[in-house]
Amino acid sequence: MAPRKASRPAAALADGEPRGCLAGRLDDNLAKPSRRESQASIVAEIEISHATRLRISLTSWKGARKVELRLYTATIPSVYMATSDGLSLPVGKLPELIAALRKANAAASSREGGAP
Repeated sequence: MAPRKASRPAAALADGEPRGCLAGRLDDNLAKPSRRESQASIVAEIEISHATRLRISLTSWKGARKVELRLYTATIPSVYMATSDGLSLPVGKLPELIAALRKANAAASSREGGAP
């Protein structure tokens, strides 16, 4: 087996910081919301853990109004990025979603202290 070649050193920026290194600085593109996020109207945000939040927002997609529930995770402290985990529903489905959540809440409340 031939010996491995030494890997090339990472390219550096003018200040000597390696490319792709997020420690110590925020990439300008990382701090900017996507075009879709900037058009969203955030209704609520629920903290799931110190690094995960559920964001509920109203958006528009191809002319249709949507309600979006999406998980966001902190890749860097206090900088939350959207994940692919979530859902988007037509606004007209909100009454059904609310009814289903109330039903789930009632079921969970009646089972407190018991198995799910």
